[in-house]
Amino acid sequence: MYAMKKQHQLDHLSKFLLYIIGRHPDEFGLVPDNSEGYLKIKDVLKVCHEEEGYRHIRESHFKELLLSHSNPGFQIKDNLIKPQDTSNLPLLVKSDEPPKILFTTVSNTSYPHVLEKGILPTSHSQVILSQEKEFAKRMGQRKTSDFIVLEVHTAKAIELGIEFFQFGQNLFIASSIPINAFTGPPLSKEKPETSSQSKHATAKPDHAFMPGSFILDPNQFDKTGKKIIKDKRVKDKTSWKHNRKRLRKEKENIVK
Repeated sequence: MYAMKKQHQLDHLSKFLLYIIGRHPDEFGLVPDNSEGYLKIKDVLKVCHEEEGYRHIRESHFKELLLSHSNPGFQIKDNLIKPQDTSNLPLLVKSDEPPKILFTTVSNTSYPHVLEKGILPTSHSQVILSQEKEFAKRMGQRKTSDFIVLEVHTAKAIELGIEFFQFGQNLFIASSIPINAFTGPPLSKEKPETSSQSKHATAKPDHAFMPGSFILDPNQFDKTGKKIIKDKRVKDKTSWKHNRKRLRKEKENIVK
């Protein structure tokens, strides 16, 4: 019974996996990185983890499919995966008239560099764009939770010599995007406070003093600015000397 249930789960995973990598990777924001149709296993796993019922999937499940099926329909090479039959994959077609606005994301930390150099490929050999903003966000979240959505103006990019290629219904690809062909939010002028600055700001309050120094008390001086010196001898006289004489007299009276 358990073996049948296990095999049923593997069959479902096999069909879902082949749909992702062999038929419509574009529906999940995936683009094969070369002409052989390979995708990174880690990218395919991220897609699985977004889908209900497949969030537990690991690379070991893919390898289990290879062992349990005589014809699994895919192959693995190092950290890459591809379908055995690539004929059902969408074609990469040059787009002379792409949508006026396309969307892509960059990390918040790389944004200042992007504003200076333009949008360049990172983990993929090409810049991947979507005609849907929310879909671009979905792809961006796979890389980092701290990202910025950029609007790419395709007419301006084409004017600057950029070619766009369409992959499937929703994805577009370009080698890069020049700095004058996209817009994004203004760059924040506020610099985050470094840990050393915060420590310096809190380490020494206004009333702190270094070893060997002292704090001036305004009550120690008179109106002319001279320091008031208290006569400790008077205090001493009224304390232990006075009490000693009194005790001596009391002893003499007791003896008498």
